Amino acid sequence: MAEEGTPEAVLELLDGYTCAILSAASSRPVSAKSIREAFGVPDSTLYRRLPRLVERGLLTERTRIDDDGNHYRVYESRIERVVFEVADGTATARVSTADDDRTRVETWRFD
Repeated sequence: MAEEGTPEAVLELLDGYTCAILSAASSRPVSAKSIREAFGVPDSTLYRRLPRLVERGLLTERTRIDDDGNHYRVYESRIERVVFEVADGTATARVSTADDDRTRVETWRFD
């Protein structure tokens, strides 16, 4: 993922794989395996993106234990809303996350 505070950081949210991950995790906690099976996200992409989305605060990660005692991670989206606007040479992204009373706003001017 791109460095925080850059236009690329927010534009990555529009990437098909990232959208698939966030969509899969938007209604309930899901495992990486479930995301891969539902959306066909390659393992290398999935295991690179998941930690980065967690680090950026866009996903939460928890460990679950199945009936056989096996441990696995599940992911849930924290995103409530993303608004991306482009006007007069300025790009603005607003990201609202769950249980977060604030909205992150990042603005860039492209000349």
